[in-house]
Amino acid sequence: MKKSVIVVTFVWRDMKSMEKMAFDCGVSRLGRHPFAVCHPQSYSIENIKQKNPTIIDVPMEDAHFASRDSYNDMMLKPDFYRQFQAYDFILIYQLDAFIFRDELDTWVAQDFDYIGAPWLPSDSWYQRTIGEA
Repeated sequence: MKKSVIVVTFVWRDMKSMEKMAFDCGVSRLGRHPFAVCHPQSYSIENIKQKNPTIIDVPMEDAHFASRDSYNDMMLKPDFYRQFQAYDFILIYQLDAFIFRDELDTWVAQDFDYIGAPWLPSDSWYQRTIGEA
C-alpha cells in the first residue's frame, strides 16, 4: 500500500474559528494517516501537539509565510517536498476546505500526479515555472 501524508500549512497567527473547525474535522476524518503541520519557526504549535501528539511538527523559515508570493514560492520549491520524501503521496490540506469522509486511499489508487485547482496561463507563477502559455 502506498503511504500518504496530510500536510497542513499554517500562517503566523492563531487559527480563526472556521480554520480550527476545518483542522479538527480533517484530523478526525483522516486521523489514520500521518499529519504534518508546516508553520513559521516563530509560531509554536505546542497547543495543537498537546491535543494531537502524533502531529509531525515541520517548522520553516518565517520568510516563507510573509506574503502570498513567498508562500506560493515555498510551495513550488523542491526543498518543501523533499521533507516528505518518505511518503508516496502528499495531500496539501489548506484550511479553507472541509474533509467529510476519508477517501484518500481511493484517490491515491488513481495514481494521478496532481489533483487540484488548474494553473491558469494568466498566473505569473505559471509563466515563471512552466513557460509562456
